[in-house]
Amino acid sequence: MRDYIRKSAIAGAAFLLLPFAQPLQGADWILRAEPRYVEVYGHDQHALTLRSRDTSAVPAVESASGIDVENPPSPNLAVSIQRMEEGSGWGFDLFYFGVTADGINRTDAGSATVEVVYEASDQVYSSTAPTDVVYYTLRGDNRLEMWTGDLYYLRTLSPGLDLQLGIRFGDFDNDYHAVIGVQGSQGTFLDAVSNYPRMMGPLVGLSGTLAQGRHRIEGYLGQSVIVGRASLNYTALHFTGTPSSPTIDDQRRFSDFVQVAIPISELRLRYSFQLTGHLGLGIGLGTSAWWDVPTPPGVAPDPNAGQTLHEDTVVLYSLLTHVEWRF
Repeated sequence: MRDYIRKSAIAGAAFLLLPFAQPLQGADWILRAEPRYVEVYGHDQHALTLRSRDTSAVPAVESASGIDVENPPSPNLAVSIQRMEEGSGWGFDLFYFGVTADGINRTDAGSATVEVVYEASDQVYSSTAPTDVVYYTLRGDNRLEMWTGDLYYLRTLSPGLDLQLGIRFGDFDNDYHAVIGVQGSQGTFLDAVSNYPRMMGPLVGLSGTLAQGRHRIEGYLGQSVIVGRASLNYTALHFTGTPSSPTIDDQRRFSDFVQVAIPISELRLRYSFQLTGHLGLGIGLGTSAWWDVPTPPGVAPDPNAGQTLHEDTVVLYSLLTHVEWRF
């Protein structure tokens, strides 16, 4: 009985101490989970142009300003698995990003001497009487989502430098829902969706590693182009009354499919510390740019209305943290 207890204690201690072996120098498998704190730039689509004309001054004073749809910073996740053996290997990465836009609820009242004008896309509403109040509200789920899945081959070019060749699968969705009008009188529901599903294309990248003991610095530079068919849909419903109790009296719809190609550029820098022979933690910075991704149809301002234009390129700046298991 004592031998059994002693052997069980030794086996249990060995199991508990196994992860604290010396750091692995040539791990065959690497599993990584990477929570990211992501901020979006460049795709804050122009939502509304505000104009006012004050006739109490001589000459009349006119002013204009714009409001954009703002996407706040958002936590997201990437995961990866890699296997290396004798200078070559393969890997699979999966990344998801989703963010819901900040709400917009704007109203302005006119007066006997001031006319207020709201312009959203090709919809224009103004305070034609002193008691008129014009309004604009983002409604529903205004959301930006994207994901990528990468399957690739790795080849060591020189110690610490690997070439990545593979295929990338991707998806990009952007939903826009708003209402604009004159309080108690009339308005328009605006709904627009751009969906880029089941896209795919080539991926090439270079990754470099500097390791010293338990410390590791990794850099990555990648470029891909995903190609596919985008679904574009737009609806404008004009109504009388209020948004909560509308009477639809006119509608305009648009739907189309277009072939698109979206280049994606990526840059990442990570620092890792090997806590045990298998377990490591790290931090880093990253950025990726999705070039020339149009906003939903019908959302872009009327070019004759003098409004500012959208910036179609989406740029993600990321604060990276990760936990990895090497074996």
